[in-house]
Amino acid sequence: MKKEEQYMSALEVAKKIGIHVATLHRWRKEGKFNIPHIKLPHKILYEREIVEAFLKSKTEGDLSAFNSQKTI
Repeated sequence: MKKEEQYMSALEVAKKIGIHVATLHRWRKEGKFNIPHIKLPHKILYEREIVEAFLKSKTEGDLSAFNSQKTI
């Protein structure tokens, strides 16, 4: 995997989950999407492997936490 493919932007993560990026930012601040991230000026990056593992753990279990808080 190329170095630039190792990380996902907040927008990429939000699209993958199917939520608005503002919802992702709110969830991160509230601790609902509490995974390690890198905070840069004007940008937050998530490690792709960690995001994939987090989502896999959620899809194997109960998705109600995502579905009940999804915004349009």
